[in-house]
Amino acid sequence: MQVAVLWSVIAALVLAGAAALLRLWQLLRAAREREGQLDRQLAHACGFALAGPLGSSGLQELAQALDALGERTAAAQSLCAQGRLDALQEALPELGERTAQARENVHALLALLQPRDRSRETFDANDMAAEAVHLITPEAKRRGMELVVLPCPGSALVAGERSELHLVLLQLVANALDAMQDTPAAFRRVLVATHASPGGVELQVSDRGHGFGARRPDTLFSPYYTTRQGHMGLGLAVARRVVEAHGGRIEARRRAGGGAVFTVTLPRAAAAPLAPAPARPPSLNPSCVVQP
Repeated sequence: MQVAVLWSVIAALVLAGAAALLRLWQLLRAAREREGQLDRQLAHACGFALAGPLGSSGLQELAQALDALGERTAAAQSLCAQGRLDALQEALPELGERTAQARENVHALLALLQPRDRSRETFDANDMAAEAVHLITPEAKRRGMELVVLPCPGSALVAGERSELHLVLLQLVANALDAMQDTPAAFRRVLVATHASPGGVELQVSDRGHGFGARRPDTLFSPYYTTRQGHMGLGLAVARRVVEAHGGRIEARRRAGGGAVFTVTLPRAAAAPLAPAPARPPSLNPSCVVQP
């Protein structure tokens, strides 16, 4: 009797997950239809808000999260149909993780599209770097790439709009992954590091990709400069405006041995109560390395 009840509960959970997945796909379809319109609007108002630097890549991340969620849901339904209760119980935690990832991406996109007053808070850049890497790790795994996080000792406190700076960092990491598409597999590594000094906090993203050739580093932040097909080249331009609005600066340089290094420098905040870091589900199959 207890087994029958348990199966009923599990079946209900799987069906509820499938219904939620269908709704997310419907939202994604509608968002994709509006993507071109949003890009055109962003071209006229790239400094208005952060509604664009991750507009396209944000939708791509959401699509990837939903793809993974759909695969796990289908697998759970198959296990349920086969009566494999033990295997289903093992699969449910990962299904929950994929659901949380999709939900996080949806909230990030909603935050981009909704006008709001800026809310400044004090937070640790080490935590923000770890969150960004956690979010983009599934895509790095899919591409056969490795993300390495090097947090600085102690804390690296900055003050500002956390979600905006988080998305700037995501943009830089996503660009680094794109730059390494043709890099030999053994060298497909992105390093995300933080450095703190009395004068400021640095967030640094380095890759071993194709670099930027003979182009002057400062021109990379010009609107419409891009090496990615299907993108408008507004990501770095808006990232610079966001960083400068926080009293910081963003710079690019060539990496010795090939690739590029992007550095965001922000004023260091005085010690203050920290805003709580968003909860992250534990990764079952991490592809990032966190080094102390």
